[in-house]
Amino acid sequence: MKRLLCVLVGLVILIAALSGCEANKYTEGGVEHTGSGVDYSAAAPEAANSGASEGEQGTNPPEGRMIIRNAELDMVVKDVSATYDALLKFAAENGGYEVNRNQRKVNGYQNIDAQIRVKSEKLEAFLDFAKSLADDKNNENVDSRTYSDDITDQYYDTEIRLKNMEKALERYYEFLKQAENIEESLAVQARIDELTVKIESLKGALSRWDKQLAESTITIKLRQLDDPIKIRREIKWTTLSLSDTGYLIKTGFKAVINIVVSILQWLAIILIAGLPLWIVGFIVLLVIRRIRKKKSNK
Repeated sequence: MKRLLCVLVGLVILIAALSGCEANKYTEGGVEHTGSGVDYSAAAPEAANSGASEGEQGTNPPEGRMIIRNAELDMVVKDVSATYDALLKFAAENGGYEVNRNQRKVNGYQNIDAQIRVKSEKLEAFLDFAKSLADDKNNENVDSRTYSDDITDQYYDTEIRLKNMEKALERYYEFLKQAENIEESLAVQARIDELTVKIESLKGALSRWDKQLAESTITIKLRQLDDPIKIRREIKWTTLSLSDTGYLIKTGFKAVINIVVSILQWLAIILIAGLPLWIVGFIVLLVIRRIRKKKSNK
């Protein structure tokens, strides 16, 4: 009985494969291509997943290149908030929006790290506008970098794989209708489920690429013109004022306190770390004193 069932299933698959040879031909870009040659047997998902067929591999991608373009913008400005508000307003007026923002103060100096997305065709206009906001005319405090990623081959290869898998899925649904028992239905349904998962994964990849191609992400770093790490006052020793003197005394006092506290901390660490040795030494000292005391009493 099992042998007869296997023979019948094999004949059904063979007939379907032969009848599908002509149906597998399709036209793309004015050129007729032969389909992936999918066997629609147990190896069908693997064949569909292998990418373009021999005829499809020889074709060129449709018009245009698929290039993802992003940028980084690093600016040192006098007014961080005003500059960022101007950048965000320009982006919004051109269909862009803010992705995230981290705003903080370091020693009273403001920094903003953010990401803004704009339409890809507006990327250069956005960077040019940012340069126009610079406080110096030479743009020495503006650093912009643009990154490009050409995904043309991956994109069209994924499209072809998706078409092949969708054709294979249609054939499996035909097999499911022709199934004569539960065993055949379960075997075909397992292949349908497997192909469906792979198809959804390819569609998700194409959707992500479409979004990245349509929008460019600009990673922005805005810092206040004065560096908080440097001394915040330019002191002229020849004309030292009371304010400058007080500032230096205050700074020196803090430095001395930090040194003293650091020394005390290290002493505490040494004492605590060596505590077992101190205890052992103390016990040995007590034993030696007791032995000497006994000798003196004798």
